[in-house]
Amino acid sequence: MYYTKTREGAHIRAASYELDVRPDAISVILAGEQVALLRPASAVNVLAGGEEKKDVPGELCFAESGDKYARVFTWTAKTANWDKVEYVLTARESHAGYFVRVHGKCAVDSVEYFVGDVTAPCPGSEYEFDTGFMPIPTVDGAAQCEFSAQREYREFSYLTVPPMFVYTFDILQIEPKLALALAADEGQHNFTKFDYLTRSENYLKRFWLYTDQSGHTKVDGEWKTPSILIYGALDRMDALKFYSDYYFATGKAKAKPQGEKKPRFWYGPMACGWIEQAAYEMKNHVGRGGVDMAYQPLYDNFNAELERRDLHPQIMIIDDKWQKTYGGAEINEEKWPDLRGWIDETKAKYNRHTMLWYKLWDAEGLPEDMTMPSGDGGRRAERRFAARAANNDNRLIVPAPLSCDAPHGARPHMRTARSRPAGAA
Repeated sequence: MYYTKTREGAHIRAASYELDVRPDAISVILAGEQVALLRPASAVNVLAGGEEKKDVPGELCFAESGDKYARVFTWTAKTANWDKVEYVLTARESHAGYFVRVHGKCAVDSVEYFVGDVTAPCPGSEYEFDTGFMPIPTVDGAAQCEFSAQREYREFSYLTVPPMFVYTFDILQIEPKLALALAADEGQHNFTKFDYLTRSENYLKRFWLYTDQSGHTKVDGEWKTPSILIYGALDRMDALKFYSDYYFATGKAKAKPQGEKKPRFWYGPMACGWIEQAAYEMKNHVGRGGVDMAYQPLYDNFNAELERRDLHPQIMIIDDKWQKTYGGAEINEEKWPDLRGWIDETKAKYNRHTMLWYKLWDAEGLPEDMTMPSGDGGRRAERRFAARAANNDNRLIVPAPLSCDAPHGARPHMRTARSRPAGAA
């Protein structure tokens, strides 16, 4: 990595990217051309009085340090929500990493990266890229992985859990791609979104990146946001490979032990009932619809139809809504008079295991002391609910001394969801 002091700040030339870093902006350069001009300030928004309170930075104080292996640039400010905020950019040979460190006492609701002053008429950062790519295929194919950089992208991953939170951007007449990725330390993946947001004003177009914390991250002292990785890539697959390699190389993800074996059924294929619920309703006019279709007759028919078509999935997912309430997660016995018995019969008759769809963070059926404001005037489950849900399986479907439909020593299976139509949490 080459570092040069400039009149306004510093210039970095690394393997796949270049940066011009100034007190007021971060210029990202690929193939000699500026492809993005990032605002150093981000907004760490909080929950206050049940509503989201946007963060607004004060005057930024700029400093830098480091050596030939890593240069660290720090912008410090007092903001509307925090006693002190540090916006930190670290440039290395392989990539640049950016995070925000806040000091104070608040519940974090969301983080808006590179948004600058959110109260400005046109907040956000400038860009020269044309097409974005996010590896999130959707169930119905209505939204593709590609999108125009002028439009917002807010897709939730149904089919890849967890998804690879990597945006790759194409720049006209420039060969390398720009990659912007979201990475968190172990135990800090308390988000489900990585949205690309835009704003325009008199043909001036800006973008920024958004991730949620939903009020679950309570800060009393100091907290560091997940990081944004900035790097150049030869193509989209190269961008994804770097992201995957980074997670394993830094220890954020643990490689599977050599020779580790899981039960065959765990590798699928799986059959999920969500689309089948809608199809069965349209075909059979049964007098019920929506989430009320998650009942035993439909799944009996689903199993039979799979057999008729000579399809043999290893796992059946009972989808939304087999439970009376999302938060309470009690079996709805009108829909499932004997869920435990049905699971056993499905395993014996079809050699098919069963997973249950969960909707995490929904406050329905929970006592008031296990909920919190959602930021939009409603309520959501607070973090203690996750521990309750994790220990809920045995209470639901396992009469002692039987074990759940799981291999010896393994936890029962849950497919979890943060909200419908979202797919996982």
